Amino acid sequence: MSTVSHYPWLTDQAAFECFDAILKENFDECGYQFFSLHTNSARIELAVDHLLSHATANPGRLLNVGAGGFVLDFILGQARPWPIVSFDRELGYIPLYRALKQKRLLTRTSFMIADLRHCDFVPSSFQFVLAHDLLYESSLELSWLLPKFARWLQPEGFLYFDVWDQKARGLWQLSSRYRLFRRYDLHQVRQMLKDNGFRVLTEMPYFGNRPILRAVRKMLWACCGVSNTRHFLVQRCSS
Repeated sequence: MSTVSHYPWLTDQAAFECFDAILKENFDECGYQFFSLHTNSARIELAVDHLLSHATANPGRLLNVGAGGFVLDFILGQARPWPIVSFDRELGYIPLYRALKQKRLLTRTSFMIADLRHCDFVPSSFQFVLAHDLLYESSLELSWLLPKFARWLQPEGFLYFDVWDQKARGLWQLSSRYRLFRRYDLHQVRQMLKDNGFRVLTEMPYFGNRPILRAVRKMLWACCGVSNTRHFLVQRCSS
């Protein structure tokens, strides 16, 4: 199934192909392969599907923490008339944003350069906060980010994020690519969420795109309950 057919509101094939072409122009081959909806659509489908399943007709503003190639902004902006605020610390996203705005592919997204460790927003500014493909960074720590996210969210607002599971470390310990990434004890993650006034709506494993790896990951999940990454959709409690 193509990404366009996965999302029935993406009816403009030319816009979809233009978005992909701009990504290709602004990333090296590795970056393009990671962000492209043609080559790595599963990376964002899990996030989009679960966000939309809990969305109201007019949820207010959405904060996308880390630009992520603006793929979520493009998909969600096509699905709902939501104003989106997006930020990233990488200056390289500026020309990409400008190119996408020029082609009117990000009509609802404003973008700024900022560092999650130091930036702040007015309390209760957002109905959704997305921290997708981000919290594996060693410079970030969920324990001090969750209070920030809770403060930025409106009561009953939603937070979507993913973390790398500590239990899966041994499966990837021979790969140097994974050694520096931050992993979490999921029992501690659930307790941190509770302590910061969140309730878990969904907690999901991620299996990826590539058929062989996807099959192996599904087998590990079925047999051992282990997945390399775990995705959470949580809601800020009103009191």
